Amino acid sequence: RKQEKYTLRHAQLMLRTITIVVGWTAILSNSIYGLFAPRFMGFGQSQLSATYSAAAVLMVATQIVFPRIVAKVGEHRACMAGILAVATGIGGQSLVRIQPLHTIL
Repeated sequence: RKQEKYTLRHAQLMLRTITIVVGWTAILSNSIYGLFAPRFMGFGQSQLSATYSAAAVLMVATQIVFPRIVAKVGEHRACMAGILAVATGIGGQSLVRIQPLHTIL
C-alpha cells in the first residue's frame, strides 16, 4: 500500500511538471509566433488572426474528441502521443516555412 502511494505521488509530480512545461511552451510559442510570423512568413494581420482562429477551433474539437481517444488508447499512450504532437508541431513550424505544410503543423 505504501509503494502504491509513492508511485501515485511520483506520477502526479511528473504529470504536473509536464503540464507546466507544455503550457508555457504553448504560451511562449504563440506569442513568439505572433511577433515573427509577419516578418518571416509575410503574414498580415488577417492571416495571423485566421491562423489563431483555426487553432482555437482545433482546440475545441480536441476537447470534444479527447475523452474518446483516451478511452480507446489508454492514458499513457494518449499522453505520449500528445507530447510528441506538441514537439512535432512546434519544432516543425520553426523548420518548415512552405505553405500549406507550415499551417498544417
